[in-house]
Amino acid sequence: MSKKSKIDWLSDKALVSPVGTARYSYLKEADTKFEPCYRITLELDNDADTETFIEDLITKQNDFLKSKGEDAMSKLKCLKIDKETGAKSIQFKSSALLPNGNPRPPIKIYDGSNQQIEDEPWGGDRIRMCFKPGGWESGFGIGMKLYMMSCQILEKNSSSSGGASPFDTVEGGYVSSGDTAPAALSTATVTDDEVPTLDDGDIPF
Repeated sequence: MSKKSKIDWLSDKALVSPVGTARYSYLKEADTKFEPCYRITLELDNDADTETFIEDLITKQNDFLKSKGEDAMSKLKCLKIDKETGAKSIQFKSSALLPNGNPRPPIKIYDGSNQQIEDEPWGGDRIRMCFKPGGWESGFGIGMKLYMMSCQILEKNSSSSGGASPFDTVEGGYVSSGDTAPAALSTATVTDDEVPTLDDGDIPF
């Protein structure tokens, strides 16, 4: 998408997704395979909350399209459906670079008590995403994008090691307190008007 595209915010406040399962997470370290970006795929549960969530996003998408003289769509363009399993998922994505080329701060991550943490969600973890939907139009076309704000981990079902520990429990052995180091503050100034700026108090977790 061109950096000169105009963004029309389709919600006054940040929205929160239903609880789903994390897939393909790059929130602390950017995915640099192509253009550097932070991204995560949220696999949605097959329930009423998901259907309501999708219907609300379709309404926002189509209200924006119709306001620009475009035809409404029966499907949500950013929704992916697995052909084999029928699982529904949405990818949230944000550039890892500011307009001046400096690194953008990583996506903020919170635990279930709404405390900011250093942990990163991995495949299988149960999470919610905070985001703001924005309609965009440029020389490449027109559509709606879900601008990622933060992530909340509600249940850890995996680890970055990719598997269960091969060790047995040792009585009297070291037990982690679970404390994490405070997040480093970024000195970069966020000036990109395509990404909404929210204070911690605005995160609705």
